[in-house]
Amino acid sequence: MFRNVSILFVFLIHFSLFAQPIKTKVTESGFDIKQDIQKEVQFEEARIFVYAGAGVGLRTGRIISGFLVNESPTMLNESKPNYRTTVDPDPFRFGLHAEAGVRYYLDNNFGIGAKGSLFYNSAKFIEPLGKATASTNIVGGYVEGLYRYFFNKTEQKTFLYGSLGLGVSILDQEQKYETANRTTSVSSTFFAVRPALGINIPIWDIFHFYAETGYNFSQGKISDGSLSLSQFQLAGGIHIRLNSF
Repeated sequence: MFRNVSILFVFLIHFSLFAQPIKTKVTESGFDIKQDIQKEVQFEEARIFVYAGAGVGLRTGRIISGFLVNESPTMLNESKPNYRTTVDPDPFRFGLHAEAGVRYYLDNNFGIGAKGSLFYNSAKFIEPLGKATASTNIVGGYVEGLYRYFFNKTEQKTFLYGSLGLGVSILDQEQKYETANRTTSVSSTFFAVRPALGINIPIWDIFHFYAETGYNFSQGKISDGSLSLSQFQLAGGIHIRLNSF
């Protein structure tokens, strides 16, 4: 029996030496390949805007100091005192308001800006010599300090903002008197301070809607006392974002 087992053992060893090797193919598809970790996209909030808008303005204070002539009903006489051509300021208070500018916000949401504005009014009135028309342009230029507050600090899209502008207001006003066939004009430049509050709402891509209300305080002395260029201003328009998300 022991001899039979030995013969079987020798036979197995001899067979293993001449047997065909078994090849195994391993493909990568059988393993899970970990993808590279994608880098988180850095969000960049809107910082730089150019904008343009339009609305209405309401003048406040003494606004008809310039409506003065020194012409008599029959002839020009410089020795006679000036007379006021109208005492009703209401037709000249409301006007069209237009504005444009640029704003830049820093990391801490403070910002700086430059703004230009125009108030325009054209109104008819009755004066002692008959019918007359006044055309008024008030141009404003300001340097602004800004601060904004995001409603959602994660998305950083819609925000409130406040501004304080310092600059000048320039009046160019002309009165045409039909009966006397005469034209007079008034020009003045005063220092201006303009606080404002607004809201910015994204619309599509780089376009944002904004609405803003502000008060432009500007008045000074002229030959007939004081004159006010001050206005409440209400405007809406488009903020165009210059930097992309």
